[in-house]
Amino acid sequence: MTITFRTTAAMAFLAAVFSINVFAECSSADRDALIALDQAWGAAGEKGDKDAMMGIISPDFAGFSAIGTQNRAAMLENVAPAEDGGPKVTSDMYIVSCAGDTATMTHRLEFRNEENGRITMDFRRSVHVLQKKGGKWQVVANVSHPISDGTWLMYLEQSRVNAIVNKDIAFFKSMLSDDYVSVNPAGTASGRSDIISTLSQGSVPRSIEIESMGVRVTGATATVNSIEIVKGTNAEGQDWESHLNVVTVFNRMGGTWRIVNSTRSDVRKRQ
Repeated sequence: MTITFRTTAAMAFLAAVFSINVFAECSSADRDALIALDQAWGAAGEKGDKDAMMGIISPDFAGFSAIGTQNRAAMLENVAPAEDGGPKVTSDMYIVSCAGDTATMTHRLEFRNEENGRITMDFRRSVHVLQKKGGKWQVVANVSHPISDGTWLMYLEQSRVNAIVNKDIAFFKSMLSDDYVSVNPAGTASGRSDIISTLSQGSVPRSIEIESMGVRVTGATATVNSIEIVKGTNAEGQDWESHLNVVTVFNRMGGTWRIVNSTRSDVRKRQ
């Protein structure tokens, strides 16, 4: 199975899957407001704040899943504060489009559990339809569905990139296999302990943007290939930028995907 995701082409891909017109441009103000609304929706859900949810969810809301539909009253009935020790939920990788007073949004959901320094992760994708009513955006529909192994691994790759920038040692201790090997653009190989030591010293770039991504899954092995734009500052305080072709290899071990190899090479621009 092969899946390709490109931040520029993903809109067309998701449009075909979800019948979303993603070619309509949102204004910066509307896009920011829509993402802020989604973040507020997630926060209200974690707190069990039904009053806040009623301001976000339209009275004519419809939620769709594999087993049926749900109206606003039924959805609010299930709202309760998150239990202590529950997963930490992060939303990112937003794709937002607008058509008049209607907007569509899809984004990644990362669910992270941590216990005794070890983490487990799961991912989902949310798709929302929103309408602007009286100058205020509200959610009118939501689609929930499972994702493929390929999409799950691309989402894990985004978590790997986030973990580098955030110096998230727990992620790499949990997700790298014991025999993990990383090869940098100069051809130097590093092991699991080397990566963890580098992160402990704080030697990380300022930002990493995934420009494009594709995945191939074959049985218990998978490969994610991505183009990354990496930015940082050197010891002299000078900014630098690299464009890298990154190949990450995963193996399913005991039912859990683990990273076994990463290879990075410079992307040369055509003259």
